[in-house]
Amino acid sequence: MAFSGPLLLLIAVQLTRAGVPVEALLDTTPADNKMRAFRHLGGALRNPRLLMKGLGMITELKRAGVRHLKGTYCLHA
Repeated sequence: MAFSGPLLLLIAVQLTRAGVPVEALLDTTPADNKMRAFRHLGGALRNPRLLMKGLGMITELKRAGVRHLKGTYCLHA
C-alpha cells in the first residue's frame, strides 16, 4: 500500500484484521513534513488517547509482520 498520513495506518490495520495480507506500507510523506509537523507537538500531547491509538496501530502492524517503508518518493506501476 502506498499513501501518506494516518489513513495509511488505519486502512492497513483494517485490512490486516480482515485477513487481507499487507506486504508493506510505502509511506510517501515528504521528509520535510516532519519538521513542519513538529510545531503541532503540543496539541498532539494534549490528546494522549489519540496518540496511543496511533501507536497501537503501528504496534499491531509490526506484530503482523507488515513492513513500513518511510520516505518513498518514486513509485512505478
